[in-house]
Amino acid sequence: MLNKLKIEISAARIADFEGVKALYLLSDDYHYQADSEEFKATTEMAVLRTKAGFAELLKADHYKVLIARLGAEIIGLVAGSVAVQQSFILAEKVVANIDEVVVDRQYSGKGLAKELIANIENYFQQQGAVEILLTVYAFNGKAKSLYEAQDYQIKSYKMSKKLEVRS
Repeated sequence: MLNKLKIEISAARIADFEGVKALYLLSDDYHYQADSEEFKATTEMAVLRTKAGFAELLKADHYKVLIARLGAEIIGLVAGSVAVQQSFILAEKVVANIDEVVVDRQYSGKGLAKELIANIENYFQQQGAVEILLTVYAFNGKAKSLYEAQDYQIKSYKMSKKLEVRS
């Protein structure tokens, strides 16, 4: 489906901030609507997502933000980092983390997320990563299915238990 569209995937630049922020806020809203106790409100995130913060991400050697552009419009993004896994019990190796995959609703289901993931996987391999990790919340079945279709597998479970607030 994407081959009919002239989509360009490239590294984000500071000039892309407004378009990137709009996509991040789309994701923020989705997550907040699904679990308002876990995620910050979109209005709060709109204040927290600053151009200065984005500039810091872009400057970081270990972090990459890739965007998908159709003409002048930014319609998707993938972001993540690469680092040496340092742990007392885990083997030392270069591991990447995908932090965010967002596609404009108008282009959802057309294979753009798969293309973005493939591009960042390639970048991670070039950086020496031997494994990619990501977190998917239980409510996000669509994302879970997307990652499974790209050969991602469940490696561990993050479990939670709510406690009564005592005064």
